[in-house]
Amino acid sequence: MAPIPAAATREGGRLRGAWFLVALLFLAALLLRLFRIGAESLWLDEAYSWRLASDGPLSILEGARGNRHTPPLYYFLLHYWMAFGDSEWALRSLSAVLGAAATPLVYLLGKSLRGERAGLLAAGASAVSPFLVYYGQEARGYTLLLALVLLQALFARRFLLAGRGRDAIGFAAAAVLALYTHYYAAFLLVGWNALLLFDLRRTPRALGIWIACQIAIGLAYLPWMLRLLDGGFGGGQTFRRFLFLQLPYTFFRFNAGYGLLPLSPEAKTSWTDFLVRNIPWIAAFCVVFGILVWRGARRLASDPAVLRFLVVPLAVTCLLSIAVSLRSNLISERYLLAIFPFYLLIAVEGASGGRIAKIVAPAAAALLVAALGMHYFNPRAGKTEWREAAALVERNERPGDVVLAVPSFVDLPFVYYHRQGAPVRGVRAPEPFAPEAFERETRAFAEAPRIWAVVSHTPDAEAILRVLAEGRETVLRERFPKENAVTVALFERGSAAAANGAGPRGGGGAERTIGGKP
Repeated sequence: MAPIPAAATREGGRLRGAWFLVALLFLAALLLRLFRIGAESLWLDEAYSWRLASDGPLSILEGARGNRHTPPLYYFLLHYWMAFGDSEWALRSLSAVLGAAATPLVYLLGKSLRGERAGLLAAGASAVSPFLVYYGQEARGYTLLLALVLLQALFARRFLLAGRGRDAIGFAAAAVLALYTHYYAAFLLVGWNALLLFDLRRTPRALGIWIACQIAIGLAYLPWMLRLLDGGFGGGQTFRRFLFLQLPYTFFRFNAGYGLLPLSPEAKTSWTDFLVRNIPWIAAFCVVFGILVWRGARRLASDPAVLRFLVVPLAVTCLLSIAVSLRSNLISERYLLAIFPFYLLIAVEGASGGRIAKIVAPAAAALLVAALGMHYFNPRAGKTEWREAAALVERNERPGDVVLAVPSFVDLPFVYYHRQGAPVRGVRAPEPFAPEAFERETRAFAEAPRIWAVVSHTPDAEAILRVLAEGRETVLRERFPKENAVTVALFERGSAAAANGAGPRGGGGAERTIGGKP
């Protein structure tokens, strides 16, 4: 047997060492996403995931057709994953596994574009990213989208380098799965085509293969496209009044996550005050990571093919999301997670080489660690406290009570935690709010001796509670302030209140705010 060359031995050892580091980073990413994964209540969209995934496959398909936010693939996966249960931990752990799987995929993409060191740095950054950790702890399909986007990028890169048909087929498969996961995959697909049609313009054979695969993608997605033509889709963040602020806000959240400077309902209605109060934190993240992105883009200018590969999908997705949102509110930083890998690789490039990088890179690492700590331990951060709200009702409810969830859609997260006791009735809140119309909505419950009101996700909470309080005594009212806030109130008719005597456990007539100031 011929001896193995020393160079080959060293190369094999180096590769094994790199993959050992990647395995450690994957494990770290998984542990970070599983740590305290059940600490927060499910929020509204997660409760929707639970409700839809609890049904059978055909019901999931019909339910997703009726929902104009997301296609069905994630709900199918979650349906079978729920063999492990439907606790917060079980529901969210699918996202944790998919989010951790992004770490080796980021390594492979970074290595293909800029070498092994860049791949390892990018994998490490993705493992500890507060933004990715947050969505790795959420029972939604965003980390599935992230993994599929990374697969698209890997196959697109390989196809550009070698023009092999199997890589184009791999890209097409990942693209179809992404389209059945989230509608932003369509924006990204436009970006991929803008990039590859330009880069392949002088290679007719590869260009023909690429076009054939795009036709196949369109045919595979045609059944769902017909559904879109019958109603469109929506979502996004309604509280942002000025569309031009969305991209700067996304840039901040990409770096800081949500544990730092959480958005309360008050901040959403007075965002200028929120910005002014938090200028030091905002400036620190924007300056440090802005320098990294600026340096990364400048360094990549020496390799135009790689720069195009990262910038074109990112830019096209952003521009299309803004253009569509001028008519239909479809922009959100959570949807823009689809472009996070491209942003990350540009920023990581900026952390390499030069005296500036030796200062800025440690500063960026310190900010990431601080933001990750705030993600886990900031008492003001977190999701809407449906678990605590339901526990308050369960401690104090009695036979014959009526529980009203207002607006009607907030019954989803409340019912997840309130599975026993009085049935929960969702009540529509007219928009704009009109007391007379809301009174008609609740007339069927007018004779109930005790009415619980669970109110969230509406700027008209006070007006709603005033209508329900007419002719009744308010014997309990508590507000749970995190995220979108939820207020729980108990109203009794005069005779019932007098007969009951002592007040409820856990509250009195005056409003209390749990975990914050009233």
